[in-house]
Amino acid sequence: MLIISTMALSLSLRLSLALLVCSTASLLRAADTPSPALLILSKTDQTLSIVDPATLKIAGRVPSGPEPHEVIASTDGKTAYISNYGRNNTITVVDLVHQTNLPIIDLGPLHSPHGLIFEGGKLWFTAEAAKVIGSYDPATQKVDWILGTGQNRTHMIFVNPALNRIITSNISSATMSIIDKGRDWDQTLVPVHGGAEGFDVSPNGAEVWVANAQDGTISVIDAASKKVTQTLAANVNTANRLKFTPDGKLAFVSCLRGSDLTIFDVASRKEIKRIPIGHGAAGILMQPDGARAFASATPDDYVAVIDLKSLSVVGRIEPGKQPDGLAWAGAANQQGQSTTVTGKLTRVMAIGGESTGWAIELESAITVDGKQLHSIEVASQDTSELQGLNEKRVTATGQISHRRGVERGDREGRAARRRLRTKERCLTAALPLQ
Repeated sequence: MLIISTMALSLSLRLSLALLVCSTASLLRAADTPSPALLILSKTDQTLSIVDPATLKIAGRVPSGPEPHEVIASTDGKTAYISNYGRNNTITVVDLVHQTNLPIIDLGPLHSPHGLIFEGGKLWFTAEAAKVIGSYDPATQKVDWILGTGQNRTHMIFVNPALNRIITSNISSATMSIIDKGRDWDQTLVPVHGGAEGFDVSPNGAEVWVANAQDGTISVIDAASKKVTQTLAANVNTANRLKFTPDGKLAFVSCLRGSDLTIFDVASRKEIKRIPIGHGAAGILMQPDGARAFASATPDDYVAVIDLKSLSVVGRIEPGKQPDGLAWAGAANQQGQSTTVTGKLTRVMAIGGESTGWAIELESAITVDGKQLHSIEVASQDTSELQGLNEKRVTATGQISHRRGVERGDREGRAARRRLRTKERCLTAALPLQ
C-alpha cells in the first residue's frame, strides 16, 4: 500500500501549480521588447512572438490563448490584444513590456471574436457568431458598446480615427457594412461578391478595396457614395487579406491556397507582379515608413519579409507553426501619419505668464518615432474654440509633426520655445469634446 501524507501531497500540488504558472506566463524572453516591435501570431503553437524588426530576431514569446487569429496593440505599445476565434468568447491580453499574460477579456455571449482595431483609446472587435461589433474600454475593463450588423460572419473591422465611421466585411452575406455616426449609427450594406473578407481603406480615405475569395475578384467601393464603382477580375481566388502600401500606390493580396502574393498598381487597377512565397498566405502588414511588407506564409511556417522597392523577398522570420495575424506595437504613431489622442486641453505658458499655445496632457502616453510622449502641442487652431475647451477632456485627430518654435524673439519667447521642445511634436487637428 502506498501512503502519501496530506502535507506532502499539498506541497506537491503547490509546486506543480507554481511551475505551470511560470511556464505559461512567458514562454521565452530572450530580450527586452523592442520599440517598435513586430507582433506575430502562431495558430498551431498558440503563441504571440515579439520580434525586433531591425534584426528579425524573436525577443520573446507569450501564450496567445486558443485559436489566435488577429492581434492589435494599444496606442502606447504596452498592451497586445488577441482574438480567440472559433467557438471561444475571449480576447487574450498581453503585457508587452514584461512579456506576460494579463487577465483575459470575457465577452460572455459574444462568441467567435475575430477582427480587431485600437482607436480612440478603445479596442474595437467583431464577434462573428453573434453578428455584432463592439468596443472594449481598457480604463473600465468593460465592453461599453455593441451594435448588431445582422450579417453572416462579420469578420474584419476598420474604425476611422475620428470614430465616426466603421467598416466591416461580412463573408457569408457577401456584403460590406459601412456604418456612419450622426445622431445615431446608420448602416449601409454594400453588396460585393462571395467570400468578401480581406479589405483595406486607401490612405487618402477615398476608396475601399475588398478581396472576394470565392470568384477571385476585387470590389472597389467609393467611400463617399458607398457604392461599388468597379469589380476587378483579379484572379485572387481564396483571397484572405488585402493591404495598401502606406503611399497608396500598391495593393497586396494574399491567398490561402495560392503560391503567390499578388501586387496591383492602384492607379491603373492592373496586376504588376506575383511574388512566390510558398503554399499559401494569410496576414499582411506594411511597415509604416514604406520600406517593407510582411506576409504570413502560413502553411510553410514562416513570415516573408518583402522589400517594397524591389518587390522581392529579402528575409524570413520563423515564429512557429502556422503564423497568421500581424501587428505593430509602438509604431502606429509616426510623424506625418494620422493618429488620435485623448487628454486634458491646457494652456502652454511662458515664464512671464503669457500663453504661447495649447497642449493636450495625454491620458495614456504614446510612442512617436520611438519616443514616448506624455503631452503634445496643438497647432493651427481657432483660439476662441479652444478657450471654451480649456481644462476639459478632448479627443484630437490629425497628423503629428515636429514643432518649429514660436514667432518671438525676446527672452520669454526663447524660454517658451525651450519648454515646448520638450513636447517633441505638435498635432494639427480638430478638437471635438469627448
